[in-house]
Amino acid sequence: MEFSCFFNFTSPWGTVLSPNYPGPYGSSLHCVWLIVASAESRVHLAFNDFDVEPQFDFLAVKDGAAAEAPLLGSFSGSRVPPGITSSGPVARLEFQSDHSMERRGFNITFTTFRHNECPDPGVPVNGKRFGDSLQLGSSVSFLCDEGFIRTHGAETVTCVLQEGSVVWDNAVLRCEAPCGGHLTSPSGTILSPGWPGFYKDSLSCAWVIEAQPGYPIKITFDRCSPPNPLGLGGFWGFQALCGGYIRGSSGTILSPGFPDFYPNNLNCTWTIETSHGKGVFFTFHTFHLENGHDYLLITENSSFAQPLQQLTGSQLPAPLSAGLFGNFSAQIRFISDFSMSYEGFNITFSVLSCQFSTQGRTEIPIFPVELGLAPSLTGRAVAIDAAETWLPDHPFPGLEMERQQKPHPNQSILSGLQQRDNDKSPP
Repeated sequence: MEFSCFFNFTSPWGTVLSPNYPGPYGSSLHCVWLIVASAESRVHLAFNDFDVEPQFDFLAVKDGAAAEAPLLGSFSGSRVPPGITSSGPVARLEFQSDHSMERRGFNITFTTFRHNECPDPGVPVNGKRFGDSLQLGSSVSFLCDEGFIRTHGAETVTCVLQEGSVVWDNAVLRCEAPCGGHLTSPSGTILSPGWPGFYKDSLSCAWVIEAQPGYPIKITFDRCSPPNPLGLGGFWGFQALCGGYIRGSSGTILSPGFPDFYPNNLNCTWTIETSHGKGVFFTFHTFHLENGHDYLLITENSSFAQPLQQLTGSQLPAPLSAGLFGNFSAQIRFISDFSMSYEGFNITFSVLSCQFSTQGRTEIPIFPVELGLAPSLTGRAVAIDAAETWLPDHPFPGLEMERQQKPHPNQSILSGLQQRDNDKSPP
């Protein structure tokens, strides 16, 4: 709704907006607003936003109703003016624009208060306020929200008599998200500068998080984040990239653009490398590709001619493992064609370790562990001890008890193979 260029305000509080705010205010304007309070009151103006053409468009604030009233301030440009208080019950605002450039304009909040009171300081943006009394001699305190710091004003202001006027003894607190910092507290929040608004151009910010020796640091993303919190050392990123080289014990792989639709004509390859003796266990949380046209290929020997898995469509794949035999790495390739696309995939991975005894080894097929806690490797043959199997690095409660109390589903085969080895052993 377009705001009037001429108006008399008689309410105890309200807002003055430039015409068409926050759109361009128009050219060749001459606007006048009067704020009229009760006879025993004064008027306070708080500027929330201000952007007019510098040196050519002006806002003048006068201490009274007449055009000849004393000038309290004249403002131009984009710097937000400080608060202004009238000495009497009327404040006059005059705005003039020339014939050329038009900008956003202004947003001003006004309040009225009695002569023995200070103007209402309001609540700081990104902060809290403690105390409601505005009487002479009273104090009000402020506190910045988590992640913001004080960049202007005081945390406590007191209403005092100064040069015949009742005013606050300091500026009201301003809270802003900093560009970088050294953080040593046990918990906290990091925000981009300008949050929750847009950050400025040409910034270079660095935050250092320092913990006590022996304590890890965990970072949880609220907005641009992987699905799960990761400790430092895991793989994470701010964008879903098309391919990359990943080395870590756990992480997340997202299709480019996830959770939005992935672009067309992609050919992305991710390589996940683990330490010697370990493989990679993949879990699929989201999967939707154009069926029969877009593919996700998974291999462990860098050759996609005969991949371990070739996935397409929208059916969520079962967990799978790769990189277990010799090269200790896995590769994922995503190919999309020129036509339809969908939300893609969200895959997490974790490292698998091989636990086996060096005594009594026999080459046997590996069977899946009960409870669905280990990857299915049915049909592959490796040398392991009959009592051991492939397990993720992280433990699963109750697994050892289950394995001890429940015999292996192929215990008879294992016993026969063990007896065969014993018979062949020299006396």
